[in-house]
Amino acid sequence: MRKHLRFLGLDEKTSDIYTAGIDTGPCTAAKLAEITEIKRPSIYPLLERLLAMRLATKATMNGTTLFTMANPSVIKRLLKAKEAYARNLHNTLPRKVERLTLTNRERTAPRIRTTRGKKELLSIIETIRKTKGEICWIGNLEKLLGQIPEPELFKLFSAKRMRRKVTTRAITDRSIERVKLFREKLGDYRQFRFTDRFDSSVIVALWENKIGILDPDNNCAYIEIQDDAIASYFQHIFNMLWNALK
Repeated sequence: MRKHLRFLGLDEKTSDIYTAGIDTGPCTAAKLAEITEIKRPSIYPLLERLLAMRLATKATMNGTTLFTMANPSVIKRLLKAKEAYARNLHNTLPRKVERLTLTNRERTAPRIRTTRGKKELLSIIETIRKTKGEICWIGNLEKLLGQIPEPELFKLFSAKRMRRKVTTRAITDRSIERVKLFREKLGDYRQFRFTDRFDSSVIVALWENKIGILDPDNNCAYIEIQDDAIASYFQHIFNMLWNALK
């Protein structure tokens, strides 16, 4: 079951809470904290994550809040839906991008590549990190921490990039603030704007004339599109979202 929970995007502690709740039935946050040995203040955001994913429900009885984990059959349904989404994305996106280019026959076709696997992901991150231009991200960046060592991921937002005057902007949720390295400010060279929790594990990166679409929870499935017009369109969408979140 833990492998399936990981595939859905749950970290180790959240998975511990879910499995403990399955074993014990309806119980309080304090009891779950005791069973899992997670500090009580830390357990509430993890329970909220389970509630948001509909893997748990809560009810108040006689003034006591009880949390009940969803039946494991719910996990099977979520896995099927996630796998279907990933297959559809992997199979249809290259064709959709190619159709976009037909509106202007003088343009060359975009360069598209797909990869899968953690080793390939580390190579991709290293390539993005070396860009001399701005990097923009949309999605739950905390998801990357499950696949990439934190020091490597931090290089994307590091002081070295600040000295090179390279700006990184990210539209993400506040889960990233739990990571100390990312809470530190680097002037205007590392900027976050926050939205509600991302239900999807898919993360989009924009740099140079490229768009990278990554799903860390689906064996690091990755699609990269290199095209000036398409990159400009995605950048326009990003900027609209960025300005809307002021």
